[in-house]
Amino acid sequence: MLAAACRRTVRPALAAMLMLSCVLITGVAAAPGRTGVPAGTGPLVRAVAHPPRPGLKPAAEPGMVRPPALDPDPVPADPSRSPLEDAFSRRSGTPLTLHGYGLFDAVAATAGAARGAVPASAYAPIGRIGDDYELGPGDVVRLVVRGPDGTSQRVQVDRHGMLVVEGLAPLLAAGRSLGEVRAALAAQASLAWRHARVYVALDAVRRIGVLVVGEVARPGPVQLTALSGVLEALFAAGGPLRTGSLRRVRLIDRLGGVRGLDLYRLLHPGGTGGTDDPAIPPLRDGDRLVVPVIGPTVAIAGAVKRPAIYELAPRDEGPAALDAATLLALAGGPLWPGRVELLRIGPDQGGGDRLTEVTAPDRPLFGDGAILVVRPRDDRPVGAVGLLGHVRHPGPRPHARADRLGALVGPEDLRPGAYRPFAVLETTDRTTGGRRPVAIDLGAVLAGDPVAARPLADGDRLIVLGETEVRFLTAAAVLERLRRGGAGPAAAGADRTGRAPVVPAAQAPRCHSLDALAQAVSDDPTGPLAAGPAAQAARRLDGRDLPCPVLFERHPSLLAFTLAHAVLRHRAVPEPGLVPVAGARAPRPGAVLDVGVPAVRLVGAARTPGTRPLSTHRRLSALLPGTVALADGAYPLFAVVAVGGRPVWHRGDWGEKQ
Repeated sequence: MLAAACRRTVRPALAAMLMLSCVLITGVAAAPGRTGVPAGTGPLVRAVAHPPRPGLKPAAEPGMVRPPALDPDPVPADPSRSPLEDAFSRRSGTPLTLHGYGLFDAVAATAGAARGAVPASAYAPIGRIGDDYELGPGDVVRLVVRGPDGTSQRVQVDRHGMLVVEGLAPLLAAGRSLGEVRAALAAQASLAWRHARVYVALDAVRRIGVLVVGEVARPGPVQLTALSGVLEALFAAGGPLRTGSLRRVRLIDRLGGVRGLDLYRLLHPGGTGGTDDPAIPPLRDGDRLVVPVIGPTVAIAGAVKRPAIYELAPRDEGPAALDAATLLALAGGPLWPGRVELLRIGPDQGGGDRLTEVTAPDRPLFGDGAILVVRPRDDRPVGAVGLLGHVRHPGPRPHARADRLGALVGPEDLRPGAYRPFAVLETTDRTTGGRRPVAIDLGAVLAGDPVAARPLADGDRLIVLGETEVRFLTAAAVLERLRRGGAGPAAAGADRTGRAPVVPAAQAPRCHSLDALAQAVSDDPTGPLAAGPAAQAARRLDGRDLPCPVLFERHPSLLAFTLAHAVLRHRAVPEPGLVPVAGARAPRPGAVLDVGVPAVRLVGAARTPGTRPLSTHRRLSALLPGTVALADGAYPLFAVVAVGGRPVWHRGDWGEKQ
């Protein structure tokens, strides 16, 4: 069946080339005696094994999920994250990764290579070798004598630990520092060769063998230099896996002594990370490194400098739970100084997650599995108003210089394609103290109308729409929610029975403004969005598949508010659809324009093309009130007026009344 499906779905010229691939996929996708698709075959095999037919919806399959009705979209799955990271990311609603493992990401990519593909010398420290370096069998020392009997010898410390230099007595070097051996050789050489200068240097470093086991990419023995430490051994083994611990690494020496290592000392102030750090001792030949499974973890998300998942210290070295202040310091602190809101997500007595506010930052509330969410209480600066959306320079403005709408925005602030009949002012309600939107006639503000150019309060923000946002009002996803009475994202593309389609998890829609619209429609089933004239007429339209505009994604409630102030242009227009309006002279929101009403149509290089009622636009001067109605780059000296389908050439200056 799959081979036949491939023949039906590919062009004849490619059928022969793809037939072998289809047969191979058929053998994997439909094993004898089994139904469905076996785990691990991936979405490609499912797509080929079950080709969709035109006009039919695919049935539910393993690995497919129904999009939630109103819940926020989950964090998309990422194969590079571990199951622990995926769990924390889903619970917090934001992608989170384990802290510290990025240090090993560069070598983790070679985990699939053969052992030894990455030379151990690549991880050897580079720099001057100090006098405190302890010599051992295999180290090579160079002795240079300058004088009448000058000589240069390269001598290796033998397996007995002795350094035998020609002309000098054997010297025990193993276990002694380079500085001690240098002084001893210089003393002997001064007696053997008088009036000579002696130079002693370490010419080559011995190699050691260390066994790395546990949760690492390439467990097994690794070859290092005597200068290597714990990090170099982990690098040579491909680095710890995301399931391995960074705070419970065990170092076992040749005599069986065990020492616990906390690699967080290398990642945070308080540990130098070098071999002189007593918490991270140097490695010796025959040592073993054991990386166990990761221990208890906590996470911090939100407005912090380093949001991540952090492993708790072992019980014998730290508390079993952290307080909010300690966890906040571990994440580098808040993004900016100011008031923040601390929330805790953690398991309750019933086993589910519970969100509670942290009122005592010094209480140890964050144990294994807990999440600290840091949110700014108010990120808006005091004494400022904002200009957002389709403008050239979005951002805050001083309230003292922009105390009215006319002072906040002008024609020079707008980007090409800005929508002028409608804008949204976000202000603070004096009664409730909450934020509420207000519809603004931006064109009247730009024309200097004193009524439209209302005064602004501290914290107000003006949002200017563009052609992309206005066009999205008639998108297929928006119209579908209006038809279904706010059934939510699950209703997008639903079949005639009203059942939600089955959508692959990786392809679930991610437009939160559509969720807010579905909620607004379902909350008021008899309101203008669900039962108004424009909503009823919009059900007969066929919208296009358009992506969610960034402005609507950043302000999810803006879409529903804009639709509540929209009218429907239905006839005698190139592209019927919903357009928002505002102002005293604007049509009533929810109305349907030009349906059975005499109208004129304005097309071409105009700022607001569309249909106008003939009763209020009987003259060209009303249809085009000066150059303000022309789009950027419009030619003002020539236009075409079509009367009854016959073009009538019109010549004139549109800066004057016609």
